[in-house]
Amino acid sequence: MKKSNKIILFDIDDTLIKSKAKITVLNDRNEVIKKLTPAQYNKYKRKDGEHFAFDDFDNEEILNKAKLTKLWKTLQEVYNLGYKVGIVTAREDKEMLLRFFLSHGLNIDR
Repeated sequence: MKKSNKIILFDIDDTLIKSKAKITVLNDRNEVIKKLTPAQYNKYKRKDGEHFAFDDFDNEEILNKAKLTKLWKTLQEVYNLGYKVGIVTAREDKEMLLRFFLSHGLNIDR
């Protein structure tokens, strides 16, 4: 394994994994209006009085059931070559993510 001073960044949701995590759209009374996939969320125009909840993205069971994409192999290859790997995510629970990567043989440094 070579050492490198380069870092390669990967986004997790809809890039490295496909999960069933959804973004919940709520009204001002916290009633569910709809649930969006990450792709739908990227195009969604929030209306007045609406806000989002991202609870599914901190659910370890949903994360552990995610399907790895073809790009996961690229992540493993660059990791095994000794490149530093960075993960781009809006997920709050970093420890959960570290456990997920470790369960797939990748010891991602905080």
